[in-house]
Amino acid sequence: YKTYPELGVSVQYSRADVERTDLVLFLLKIVQDKYLPDLINIVKLLRQTTDAIPGMVNNYESNFREIKDYTQELFKQEHSDEVITELLYLGTGRLYNKRYFDKFNLEQLKDFNRREILVLFLNLLSNHSKYIIFAIDEIEKIREKSKIRFNHFLTSYRELVDLFNQIKGHYLLVSFTMLI
Repeated sequence: YKTYPELGVSVQYSRADVERTDLVLFLLKIVQDKYLPDLINIVKLLRQTTDAIPGMVNNYESNFREIKDYTQELFKQEHSDEVITELLYLGTGRLYNKRYFDKFNLEQLKDFNRREILVLFLNLLSNHSKYIIFAIDEIEKIREKSKIRFNHFLTSYRELVDLFNQIKGHYLLVSFTMLI
């Protein structure tokens, strides 16, 4: 799949994962795997002038207030690349044990909070002219596996659509084939 580095656009194509039906967590994993070095560099740049950060998280209003402490911790000046990486992993869910959160004196994030974390991470990328087109194919595989999994996928999809007005400059394409 083509990327257009001169425009800051990349396409991340994936087949649907029947084991991971929460679309937000699925997209966070892609962001973690493909854009971690970019996020580290952006955090280091933005922590010099933190006035842009609240605009990326809906000024901590509504559900975004639940990630305020996490966001402020992420942008602390004294953090090394390793600490920033650890904090990003707390955001994506790669690190989720309470002791990791206790290390930073943070309340443990729940999977539900990851919706706002995804908004933050995507807005960090777009703030530095990096845009992702997420292309998720073969959604029908989830439906074939189980109706419960498919309903979970659709719920997470609707939750993500509700957040679209908060996410700047990224696209989500999904493909579902109906067999007759």
